[in-house]
Amino acid sequence: MLIEVRDVLHPLWFATYEASADKHVTLSKCSPLNTNRLNPITTVGQDLKKRLMAEIKQIFSNIESVKVYHIATLLDPRYKKVGFQSILNCSRAITSVSSLIREQVKVSQNLAVECDCQLAIDDQQTSDKKKNFWDFLDLEAQSSNHYQDNDEAGGVSIELRQFLNRPLVDRNSTQDPLLVWKSIENEYPQVSTIAKRYLSIVASSTPCERLFSHTGLIANQIRSRLTPEHLNMLLFLKSVPESLWFS
Repeated sequence: MLIEVRDVLHPLWFATYEASADKHVTLSKCSPLNTNRLNPITTVGQDLKKRLMAEIKQIFSNIESVKVYHIATLLDPRYKKVGFQSILNCSRAITSVSSLIREQVKVSQNLAVECDCQLAIDDQQTSDKKKNFWDFLDLEAQSSNHYQDNDEAGGVSIELRQFLNRPLVDRNSTQDPLLVWKSIENEYPQVSTIAKRYLSIVASSTPCERLFSHTGLIANQIRSRLTPEHLNMLLFLKSVPESLWFS
């Protein structure tokens, strides 16, 4: 019976371990994590699983609908659409990313138009040529050219659609999706900017609490004269993995 209880609790331990890590991406794993994998035989095991699943459903049932979670899952090259249990939430994630891309492109286009207009004004002020009647039309044409690059099909940007159609990255061979985005950022410049922004978010406050614990162990009463600068240096050295120290 105790063995079965251990087996029922093991997926919860694994999910907590994955979500509390601080050396790799954690936010995109929250939606794909599934703790409903065991079928206990004994009455105690079945009752425990039933109670646990009720609690999990009450607290985490809507996690896929939360914006930061579904965007991170969709833009993780290891999961994309297969990381969702709900087709509706997957569709919402695509809509959210498409909206962010449109906002991002619009900002870039406005900056480009402002630069072009400023250059045109500077050229006009420095030029000795006679003012042309069609100058206003030329400025409008330059402005419209910047808004023709954001092609969309069905409300989804072409860049995002191409990324989603790309084969999934093998999770066992690639543990860090940020390294994958580093290698393909030139192919998907708009999507990569959003992916890096959301995949960098930690899933829980555990790494922060862990840092506070390390700080308390270092800055104790015996080392009361330790300066903030030296404390920052020691915390940085503490965060460096052993593989870099002894490689």
